[in-house]
Amino acid sequence: MLNLKLIAILYLIMPAKKIILSSIFIAFLFGSLSTFSQTKKIDSLKSALTNAREDTVKFRIYYNIASEYWIGLKDTIDFVNTFRYEDSAFHLAKKLNYQYGIFDCLMCYGNVYAYQHKLTEAKRYFNEAIEAVKLIGDKKMLADSYFELAGDFFQYGLLSAKNSAQNFPIALDYFFKSLKAYEAISDKKRMADCWLTIGKLYSWQLFFNMGNGNALEIEKSATNALKLFEESKEKNEVDIANCIFFKGKANYFKGEYAYALESFLVSLKSFKDSSIKPSIAGAYLNIGRVYKGLADSAFAKGNKAYSSKMLSESFKYLYLSLNLYTELKFDAYIALCYLYIGTNQIDSRQYPLAKENLNKAILYTEKLNGGGSYQEIYQSLAKVDSAEGNYKLALKHYNMYMAYKESNFNNTSIFESLNYKLQYEFDKKEDSLKQKQLITETKLNAEKKQKYLYWTGLILLALLSFFVFLNFRNQKKINRLAAETYAKERTELELKSLRAQLNPHFIFNCINSIDAFIHSNDKYNATVYLNKFARLLRNILDSSKLTTVSFAKDIDTLKLYVELEELRHENKFTAIFHIKDELLNNDYKVPALIIQPFVENAILHGLKNREDDNGLLQIEIKKVQSSIEYIIKDNGIGREAAARIAQNKETSYGMQMSNDRIKLFNKEEKASVQVTDLYKDGIAAGTEVRILLNII
Repeated sequence: MLNLKLIAILYLIMPAKKIILSSIFIAFLFGSLSTFSQTKKIDSLKSALTNAREDTVKFRIYYNIASEYWIGLKDTIDFVNTFRYEDSAFHLAKKLNYQYGIFDCLMCYGNVYAYQHKLTEAKRYFNEAIEAVKLIGDKKMLADSYFELAGDFFQYGLLSAKNSAQNFPIALDYFFKSLKAYEAISDKKRMADCWLTIGKLYSWQLFFNMGNGNALEIEKSATNALKLFEESKEKNEVDIANCIFFKGKANYFKGEYAYALESFLVSLKSFKDSSIKPSIAGAYLNIGRVYKGLADSAFAKGNKAYSSKMLSESFKYLYLSLNLYTELKFDAYIALCYLYIGTNQIDSRQYPLAKENLNKAILYTEKLNGGGSYQEIYQSLAKVDSAEGNYKLALKHYNMYMAYKESNFNNTSIFESLNYKLQYEFDKKEDSLKQKQLITETKLNAEKKQKYLYWTGLILLALLSFFVFLNFRNQKKINRLAAETYAKERTELELKSLRAQLNPHFIFNCINSIDAFIHSNDKYNATVYLNKFARLLRNILDSSKLTTVSFAKDIDTLKLYVELEELRHENKFTAIFHIKDELLNNDYKVPALIIQPFVENAILHGLKNREDDNGLLQIEIKKVQSSIEYIIKDNGIGREAAARIAQNKETSYGMQMSNDRIKLFNKEEKASVQVTDLYKDGIAAGTEVRILLNII
């Protein structure tokens, strides 16, 4: 099984994203259950399998059992049982023609083979998975699938130089296919993610000594990503900082240290502002390397004083990086810090300290199960041994350095990687040429048809004039009849229309919440939520054919909704109702769910965004002369703060509809709705909404 600390490091270097990683691969990367608990879970799933009757249920159980065996018992993956139960799930998915299930199974097969370094089999299953996505017809899912596969092979490649030579070209192939797929749906944010990750991959190729020509590719990729992030509505400062960071790496690899330092310092500030410790540590590490490059450059020019100053700065940032990576327990980067510190100490003629830190680098590298940069470590050790006069040991370390260097360098891998980029650029130009050709042919065909359309248009115009005359004569009669019924039907028709638009949005949120509990395996809350939702749905269906419902029934429906929201948000707020008995005991009629959108807005934009769980929603309803007064009060973050957060368009639409419904029901020009911002000591302390509804 892979070292979990290393896996955590590999995950952190990938861009933040929202992709469709299969549950099995996530479990493989981050799952680490105890033998007892996992065995118990497998036994429970097998017991459920014996009682399952529906094929759809059996498929999910088979799939989950395979997932558990894929996680591995006693730190060892059970490949036999993984395949056994995955085969059963796959055959059921094919029997049911369940394309999503077929896709999941094929992805599982591919990941298992990829983990065993059986890349031919892995690619075969991954490509079959892609074909399954194509049958589904979801372009976004297709692009996400390519991106996921690229990420899988990228991470497998990061385990060692040998793995990188095998996996990086495959990863690039999928990255460029993903990029092309995202271009087809104009998803600039995901296109930017692709370019940024491609730049990271080129950077790691350089780390594994797979060709210095990649420095330009890193720069191009980072530049493309930066441009797309700037154009995307979903951009954030961390994305921009990552692009600048990798432009800095490109400049470092090209030896343009001043530009590299500027880029790293800019990205470091952004990482600090966002408190991203791994990125901060990475920036420290690379700044330390840049100062080492400046020191070497100054020394070569004979400026020893400036060289010494730059070397001191290099030590400073490398130790900052070491301390932070030690806090994070990132063994791979701790090893690198010790390596670069040791290398600096060689230049400072601190040979005993250099040897001590280089040996520490070896110790941390050994924790990575074949990963790490042994090549540079043994090269530096050979220099130390030679400086101390221990030539026999120096020769041994030099031979080890050469052995790692020869095993790491792979020209075929480099050329294969570059070929995928060239193929992407060729396909893009070819698509552009085809598009231009299609436009030209379309214009020519249009010109040929234009004269025929001209005469056809004249004939149609004559016919149209005749029909307009007939229509004009009939329209007078139609208008007279329509005017008599229009006024009567207008109000009822608009109320029904508004209510019909409200219900689907309202029900959609409830279904999402139930789905979340099911996916988190929270059976109790899922059952409670489902029962409440069933009651709520019944109430809605009962009133769907009515213009108005009783006040008591409408309040019962509203209470059910609030209870569901309390469960969905894990009791982040408390709801208190104050309703006068006079209203509950009389048969007053109101429009169904008339205040629900205002309550929903208070929850989603006010209470949900509080940093604590002390939210309070107060709903007071009383009779005021010939009206019912609703007062909805929350202690949320206030409208001004909520406006800075991404708004739920459907919620706003629901509130607008409720305003329109109130106007129509009250027969007034302006809805009797008053919204007041609440403040305490000059600080936003919530919102209060007052609504007046005529009594009927």
